[in-house]
Amino acid sequence: MKISTTNKLRFIALSNHLAFITTLLTEAYGFIFFFIGYIIHIISGLAITIGYHRYWSHKSFHLNKFYKTALMLLGTITSLGPILTWAGIHRMHHLYEDTEKDPHGSTNGFFRNYFHIWKSYNIEKNLIRDLLIDPICKFQYKYYFLILFSYIVFMFFLFGKNIVFLYCFPSILAFHSVGIVNSINHRFGSKEKISSSSTNLPILNFLTLGESYHANHHADQKNYNFGKYDFAKYIIKAIKL
Repeated sequence: MKISTTNKLRFIALSNHLAFITTLLTEAYGFIFFFIGYIIHIISGLAITIGYHRYWSHKSFHLNKFYKTALMLLGTITSLGPILTWAGIHRMHHLYEDTEKDPHGSTNGFFRNYFHIWKSYNIEKNLIRDLLIDPICKFQYKYYFLILFSYIVFMFFLFGKNIVFLYCFPSILAFHSVGIVNSINHRFGSKEKISSSSTNLPILNFLTLGESYHANHHADQKNYNFGKYDFAKYIIKAIKL
C-alpha cells in the first residue's frame, strides 16, 4: 500500500532550513526566541516520542481520546509527516532491521539516514491495519497539510517574521532529532548486548527527548520506559489509562 508525503516533507524541511539560516545571517534577533523555539521543540517533540512512536507505532500503553488528539496535533507541527506514514516506516524498520527492506537501516548509509533520504518502499497494509481504522490517524492523514499550514499562517499572523524561531527552528530540531536516532544511534554508543546495529548514547537525549536509548528500545519494543534519563516515561505514567 503506497502512502507517501515524502517529497512535500523534504521541501518543507529544506525551506525551513533556508529561512532560518537566511534570518540568522541577515536579521537582528533576540535569544529569547531561541529559548521559546526550543520549548516548542520539547513539547512537539514529546508528541512524536510519546504519541507517534510509543503509542501509535508500538501500542505500549493506552490513551484516551483527548490525549490522542492533542498528541496528533502537536506531532503535526513538527513537519515529520502523518502518523500513518511515520508509524508504518518505523514498523518496517523494526521488522526488517538492517536488511535491504529496512527503509532507514544501516544498509542505507549514515548520511542518507541522517538527512531522511530513505529508501522508497510501499508500506505493507498488514503492518498498519490498526492505524487505517483509527479515526484520528485517518483524519490527520486526510487533512495533514491543511492542519500544518493553518498553524503556520496562525503563527505568522501573531508573530510575523519571528515564525522562523517559533516554527522553523523547532521543526529543524525535530528533523535533526530523527536524523540522530536513525544514523548516530546506529553507529556510535553502547549496544547493550543486542545483535542489531542500534546503540544507546544518552548524552544526545537533550535533542532526541529520550530516543537515544535506541538499543534499549530495540531490545524491548513494548516497554515505554527507554532508560534512566528518559523524561517522556514520566509523562506517559501521568496520562496513560
